[in-house]
Amino acid sequence: MNGDITEKDFVHAITVGDRKALTTLYQLMMPVIRRLVSELGNGVEADAQDVFQDAVIIIYEKMKDPAFVLSSKFSTYFYSVCRNIRLTRIQKKSGNERSISNELLAEHPAFLHEMDILELDRRKLFEKAMLKIGIDCRKLLQLHFLKTPIPIIVQQLGFRSEGYARRRKHQCKERLIDMVKQDPAYIELLTNDR
Repeated sequence: MNGDITEKDFVHAITVGDRKALTTLYQLMMPVIRRLVSELGNGVEADAQDVFQDAVIIIYEKMKDPAFVLSSKFSTYFYSVCRNIRLTRIQKKSGNERSISNELLAEHPAFLHEMDILELDRRKLFEKAMLKIGIDCRKLLQLHFLKTPIPIIVQQLGFRSEGYARRRKHQCKERLIDMVKQDPAYIELLTNDR
């Protein structure tokens, strides 16, 4: 790929967030991903950017699994992940319920299952809603999701009591759920989940 950075470096770059290697990965792979996205469904630059970023996130999640073994060149695997993301998104937009065939999965074992992409879409929807609920609620829910005990939440956020912190947490969760349900992508995810 590049004389300075090896295939192995890209694996490490994604797992630790090495900006230099990620920038190099972007420079090397983005032209290929642009062409792929353009050829598959006449995608535009924004589609290529989304596919690239989603691929990095999905690969990061895969690499956290100790059972994950990269059995091909990283660039080949990255391209396959991007291709699968693009095909799945086109399939969703077209309303075609037929999933990627088992023959295609057997032929390309690096392909992700639709569930990986569905999980990524859910996470994006959740993160978008978290940004809309307000800073105070966001801080409270982040602490809650990190399983921070209520007494520590009370102390860190300066609440009057544990009872107030619990009520506020419940209100913030309800607001988050409402934000998710108001997003047009929520309905799309519901229909694709069935």
